[in-house]
Amino acid sequence: MSSTNIAAVCGNGVSIAFNPDLALSSINTELRARLNENYGEGEAPAQVLVDLADTVANDDDPNLDFEALLGPLDQMWNALGVLRRYANVVGPRDRVTAEHLVGSYEFLRKARRTGISHALDIIAERSVAHFDDRLPLRPFVEALFDATGDFGNLTVGNLNYDNILQACFLDRYKGQVCDLASGANRMLASSLTEASGSSNIPCFQLRDELDFPRYRRIRLLPLHGSLNWAYSPKDHITVKFDIGTMRAADFWKSWRNGETDLEPKVVLTNQPTKSKVVLEHPFSLAYQGLREALLTSDHWVIAGYSFRDACVNQLLADVIEQRGHLKYPKILVVTHGNDLSEMQVKTALGVTLLHDVIFDRESVIGVQDRRAWGRWMGPTPLAAVS
Repeated sequence: MSSTNIAAVCGNGVSIAFNPDLALSSINTELRARLNENYGEGEAPAQVLVDLADTVANDDDPNLDFEALLGPLDQMWNALGVLRRYANVVGPRDRVTAEHLVGSYEFLRKARRTGISHALDIIAERSVAHFDDRLPLRPFVEALFDATGDFGNLTVGNLNYDNILQACFLDRYKGQVCDLASGANRMLASSLTEASGSSNIPCFQLRDELDFPRYRRIRLLPLHGSLNWAYSPKDHITVKFDIGTMRAADFWKSWRNGETDLEPKVVLTNQPTKSKVVLEHPFSLAYQGLREALLTSDHWVIAGYSFRDACVNQLLADVIEQRGHLKYPKILVVTHGNDLSEMQVKTALGVTLLHDVIFDRESVIGVQDRRAWGRWMGPTPLAAVS
């Protein structure tokens, strides 16, 4: 009997393999169109956001990446919250200034909510994963789990907000799958939105620690949140709903319109803010789970990831350094085309040589049948190949 722990990081390229319209640039184009259509009076609001992003230190292009487009609203909203505190300290009697700051803070809060809710609406619309639509991704998912042998664990750090990967795993391995939602913490929400008319809606509170059942060998970790995560400011907890229930309730539109007490729990922001938000629960717990899996797995798959998230790159590099040169994992990088260079990967991972890194440049569809997969699963150390 064999046992191999596998750690995987899955990025936007995996969702694109399901539906090309889930590409960041495609979502960004639609987001800008919706903002201009619904809120434009004179100057296009989307262009104003691009101009705003250009004034903030940012490595990503707001014309192509919706997180880069919306992130500055997050930065300014957080900064204004601190500025309100500062005003209370240095000028507690200046009511006019305090009122102006409150007004500006509320404006940014609404602008941020508008942008994020529209982005999540688009992702939810484009990621409806009917069974037949998921079939092309199924062989990849099955090959990942098969590679663990009889007793190994598969841990997947998912960078996508959609539920496509989860649906693919549940199709085939329902009794083996777990995530950050604890089955022991089942709850009934009094309502999801004001307009839904439903009550006692089942949901599951997210874990406070990595207490996965040992018999569930597939651990799914939404590193930056999920469409079906919702945070309750009143109860200070994050829960997971059925994604179909949230779509039926038009949850993200309801949040945009102030018709729900819950809010999405996602790290939908730019790089400077993202690196801070992932230090908070539940994202910190997901990162901790992936770190532990990377440390105990000699085979890594990094699929559809651009290597542009500084916090993810830092985690990968830290683990490689911690493992030491004699314990480098065998890494399979699955991408599409030649945009991702070996130098980018080397820099992100913090290694001087691409030791045991294998590249497949034809996407996740069918990767398990190609030469790179066999080399990755092979018993002997390999130099980097393309």
